[in-house]
Amino acid sequence: MSIGDWVAVPSKRKTIHMGEITGHYEFHPEAENPYYHSRSVKWLEQDIPRTNFDQDILNSLGAFTTVCQIKRNDAEARVRAMEKNEWKSAGIKAAATKSDLEQEASDDEATGDLDLEQISRDHIARLIYS
Repeated sequence: MSIGDWVAVPSKRKTIHMGEITGHYEFHPEAENPYYHSRSVKWLEQDIPRTNFDQDILNSLGAFTTVCQIKRNDAEARVRAMEKNEWKSAGIKAAATKSDLEQEASDDEATGDLDLEQISRDHIARLIYS
Protein backbone atom coordinates (compact mmCIF):
# COMPACT_ATOMS: atom_id res chain seq x y z
CA MET A 1 0.00 0.00 0.00
CA SER A 2 1.12 3.53 -0.72
CA ILE A 3 -0.01 7.04 0.16
CA GLY A 4 -2.74 7.98 -2.32
CA ASP A 5 -4.04 4.42 -2.76
CA TRP A 6 -7.73 3.91 -2.18
CA VAL A 7 -9.09 1.35 0.26
CA ALA A 8 -12.50 -0.31 0.37
CA VAL A 9 -13.71 -1.58 3.72
CA PRO A 10 -16.89 -3.68 3.80
CA SER A 11 -19.04 -2.78 6.82
CA LYS A 12 -21.13 -4.99 9.08
CA ARG A 13 -24.09 -2.80 8.03
CA LYS A 14 -23.84 -4.29 4.52
CA THR A 15 -22.30 -1.12 3.11
CA ILE A 16 -18.81 -0.21 1.93
CA HIS A 17 -16.54 2.59 3.16
CA MET A 18 -14.09 4.17 0.70
CA GLY A 19 -10.96 5.94 1.86
CA GLU A 20 -7.59 7.21 0.69
CA ILE A 21 -4.35 6.31 2.47
CA THR A 22 -2.75 9.52 3.76
CA GLY A 23 0.07 8.29 5.98
CA HIS A 24 2.97 5.90 6.21
CA TYR A 25 2.88 2.55 8.01
CA GLU A 26 2.96 2.81 11.81
CA PHE A 27 3.50 0.14 14.46
CA HIS A 28 1.77 0.57 17.84
CA PRO A 29 3.14 -2.02 20.32
CA GLU A 30 0.72 -0.81 23.01
CA ALA A 31 -2.37 -1.39 20.85
CA GLU A 32 -4.77 -4.28 21.32
CA ASN A 33 -4.38 -7.28 19.02
CA PRO A 34 -4.80 -7.12 16.00
CA TYR A 35 -4.53 -3.32 15.84
CA TYR A 36 -0.74 -3.06 16.08
CA HIS A 37 -0.35 -2.01 12.45
CA SER A 38 -1.96 1.08 10.93
CA ARG A 39 -1.93 3.76 8.27
CA SER A 40 -3.90 6.98 8.44
CA VAL A 41 -6.85 7.19 6.07
CA LYS A 42 -9.02 10.08 4.87
CA TRP A 43 -12.53 8.69 4.44
CA LEU A 44 -13.96 9.73 1.09
CA GLU A 45 -17.39 8.24 1.75
CA GLN A 46 -18.92 5.90 4.28
CA ASP A 47 -21.89 3.57 4.08
CA ILE A 48 -22.09 3.31 0.30
CA PRO A 49 -24.85 0.77 -0.47
CA ARG A 50 -23.46 -2.47 -1.86
CA THR A 51 -26.09 -2.23 -4.64
CA ASN A 52 -24.17 0.77 -6.06
CA PHE A 53 -21.25 -1.48 -7.06
CA ASP A 54 -21.08 -3.73 -10.11
CA GLN A 55 -21.32 -7.41 -9.21
CA ASP A 56 -17.79 -8.32 -10.30
CA ILE A 57 -16.36 -5.70 -7.93
CA LEU A 58 -18.55 -6.97 -5.09
CA ASN A 59 -17.35 -10.51 -5.79
CA SER A 60 -13.76 -9.35 -5.40
CA LEU A 61 -14.56 -7.44 -2.21
CA GLY A 62 -16.24 -10.57 -0.83
CA ALA A 63 -13.06 -12.64 -0.95
CA PHE A 64 -11.80 -13.98 2.38
CA THR A 65 -8.72 -11.76 2.55
CA THR A 66 -7.75 -8.91 4.81
CA VAL A 67 -5.68 -6.97 2.27
CA CYS A 68 -5.57 -7.43 -1.49
CA GLN A 69 -5.37 -5.38 -4.67
CA ILE A 70 -8.24 -5.82 -7.09
CA LYS A 71 -6.81 -5.54 -10.60
CA ARG A 72 -9.22 -7.31 -12.93
CA ASN A 73 -11.74 -5.60 -15.20
CA ASP A 74 -10.18 -2.17 -14.59
CA ALA A 75 -11.79 -2.14 -11.11
CA GLU A 76 -9.76 0.78 -9.76
CA ALA A 77 -10.72 3.14 -12.59
CA ARG A 78 -14.36 2.07 -12.33
CA VAL A 79 -14.51 2.74 -8.57
CA ARG A 80 -12.75 6.09 -9.02
CA ALA A 81 -15.39 6.96 -11.65
CA MET A 82 -18.08 6.13 -9.10
CA GLU A 83 -16.83 8.97 -6.89
CA LYS A 84 -17.65 11.44 -9.66
CA ASN A 85 -21.07 9.80 -10.11
CA GLU A 86 -22.30 10.18 -6.49
CA TRP A 87 -20.90 6.72 -5.62
CA LYS A 88 -23.10 4.94 -8.13
CA SER A 89 -21.84 2.65 -10.86
CA ALA A 90 -20.72 4.82 -13.75
CA GLY A 91 -21.68 2.05 -16.17
CA ILE A 92 -18.09 1.53 -17.29
CA LYS A 93 -17.62 -2.08 -18.28
CA ALA A 94 -14.29 -3.44 -19.33
CA ALA A 95 -14.19 -6.16 -21.95
CA ALA A 96 -12.60 -9.29 -20.59
CA THR A 97 -9.30 -9.97 -22.28
CA LYS A 98 -7.07 -13.03 -21.99
CA SER A 99 -4.86 -11.15 -19.51
CA ASP A 100 -7.97 -10.23 -17.44
CA LEU A 101 -8.95 -13.90 -17.28
CA GLU A 102 -5.40 -14.88 -16.30
CA GLN A 103 -5.38 -12.13 -13.66
CA GLU A 104 -8.77 -13.33 -12.36
CA ALA A 105 -7.41 -16.85 -11.95
CA SER A 106 -4.34 -15.45 -10.18
CA ASP A 107 -6.50 -13.26 -7.91
CA ASP A 108 -8.75 -16.19 -7.05
CA GLU A 109 -5.73 -18.27 -6.04
CA ALA A 110 -4.38 -15.42 -3.92
CA THR A 111 -7.67 -14.53 -2.20
CA GLY A 112 -9.10 -17.99 -1.62
CA ASP A 113 -12.79 -18.80 -1.58
CA LEU A 114 -15.47 -16.20 -2.16
CA ASP A 115 -18.20 -15.49 0.39
CA LEU A 116 -21.04 -17.09 -1.57
CA GLU A 117 -23.64 -16.14 1.02
CA GLN A 118 -22.74 -12.44 0.70
CA ILE A 119 -22.65 -12.67 -3.09
CA SER A 120 -26.16 -14.19 -3.01
CA ARG A 121 -27.42 -11.42 -0.72
CA ASP A 122 -25.92 -8.79 -3.04
CA HIS A 123 -27.60 -10.36 -6.06
CA ILE A 124 -31.00 -10.51 -4.32
CA ALA A 125 -30.66 -6.92 -3.08
CA ARG A 126 -29.77 -5.75 -6.59
CA LEU A 127 -32.86 -7.49 -8.02
CA ILE A 128 -35.11 -5.95 -5.36
CA TYR A 129 -33.53 -2.52 -5.87
CA SER A 130 -34.06 -2.66 -9.64
